Amino acid sequence: MDPKQHYCRYLDWCVKLIIRCLKLFSRFQRRRFAYLLGYLIFTVSTKTQKRAISNVINAMPDLTRQEARNLALKAYQNTVLGVFECFWLEQLDYSVSCDALATQYLASEQGAVVVTLHMGCYELVPFVVQQQTQRSATISNIPIYLDSANEIYQRAGIRCINKKHPQAFFKLIEAVKNKLNVCIHSDHYADDLELEFFGRKTGVPSGAAVLSSIGKKPLILSYAIHKPDGTYLINFKFIEILEGTCKDKVQDIMQQVYEQFELIILQHPDQWYWSYNRWR
Repeated sequence: MDPKQHYCRYLDWCVKLIIRCLKLFSRFQRRRFAYLLGYLIFTVSTKTQKRAISNVINAMPDLTRQEARNLALKAYQNTVLGVFECFWLEQLDYSVSCDALATQYLASEQGAVVVTLHMGCYELVPFVVQQQTQRSATISNIPIYLDSANEIYQRAGIRCINKKHPQAFFKLIEAVKNKLNVCIHSDHYADDLELEFFGRKTGVPSGAAVLSSIGKKPLILSYAIHKPDGTYLINFKFIEILEGTCKDKVQDIMQQVYEQFELIILQHPDQWYWSYNRWR
């Protein structure tokens, strides 16, 4: 075993030890720890802090810089909490809000494409889809040193496709054709399409709309909101069924998706991950 493999195994062992220790405490105590850790990371990481504050100001220019910083910090703390809670998804209490068409298509056993964003405990979306349909798949950028992250999906029965795999998109197409409900986070920067997001041009991924059109599957928007009582609300909303892969149609649908993203983020600005290099 080369030194890099040893190092990766050591890091994975450390993560497993931390998670096991955290599970000894109540969820309230874990939340306090996550918020403290989030505060420390946000305070020390100048680059992360500056980018988050800049993104908040871009999206909500009426805020003062101090208000933007306070919001960015709170959102970062909630993000850290959400990452931690991915390791004990089965312990989380949640409720589901699903419109009639989303309910119909998810129950149809024909498969769907579920587009989501990094809100709250964001892996709750594929988890809840799996709990309700037993046919959930997702794609994740799992670090090579974090084998324990794979266990999150394995325990839940979710088919997880590694984003680093050279044929990752073809595996997603296969999952769609096999009538799985494929969950894709689509709020990060990409060079696929140029759209408006909070009044500014930015690059966005087109994968969710393309998969929907290739498989002729319904496109459903979903996101998780962390409530004050510690439970989560998982929302599902039908968007459209795409037919054909015309770029203009894909762009139009993703613009609709991003307009929905804006509304969701403005309703819950302290729960979105603001530190992405969103506008480039």
